[in-house]
Amino acid sequence: MYISAKYVILYTGAGIATGYLTEGDKSAALMGLGIAAIFGYSFGFDYAIVSAIEFGVGLALAAVFRGNKNSK
Repeated sequence: MYISAKYVILYTGAGIATGYLTEGDKSAALMGLGIAAIFGYSFGFDYAIVSAIEFGVGLALAAVFRGNKNSK
């Protein structure tokens, strides 16, 4: 299994953008996780899991960024 930095940045960035633009909507987050897993599955089941994790990390980062903005 080979993990490319390009895909880590892509999926994490997509998670950040989704979490930031949807303002933490749970259904959009779950759909994004599913879509990331489907795209990752084109390379195999292991990549589907890794893609979903990368997207989830992006969602978590977006929550942190939004939380810091709202607390000021």
